Amino acid sequence: MLTDNIFKLLKKNSKDEDQLSAAFGFLLKEDPEILSDFLNKLGISFSKSDLKGIDIETLAPYVFNSKTSIIDLQLELSGKFIIFLESKIVLTKIGRILKQIKPYNNILRSKETEYENGTRLV
Repeated sequence: MLTDNIFKLLKKNSKDEDQLSAAFGFLLKEDPEILSDFLNKLGISFSKSDLKGIDIETLAPYVFNSKTSIIDLQLELSGKFIIFLESKIVLTKIGRILKQIKPYNNILRSKETEYENGTRLV
């Protein structure tokens, strides 16, 4: 689900964690300065004109090795970079987090050659 319209996001995601991801995605989409700062902190190279072309999507589904993963927030600029963000708002054991994000890492590794500025898992 794209984050370009806050009214499409409200109450669509019932979990607080999903609401956090949707709100952060909307903030990034609506404020180029915050988006720019965020990408800089991740070491992503981009031009000012790139900022308008970045797709930001919440609850992005991926099927990889016959398993479906739902990415909390995805930022993508075709051919340039792709970023997966996983939100956590409650204390979660590290083993559980690692089990959850391992498929995300595998998906990103399979896509590395598609993006000149690489992939990130945050």
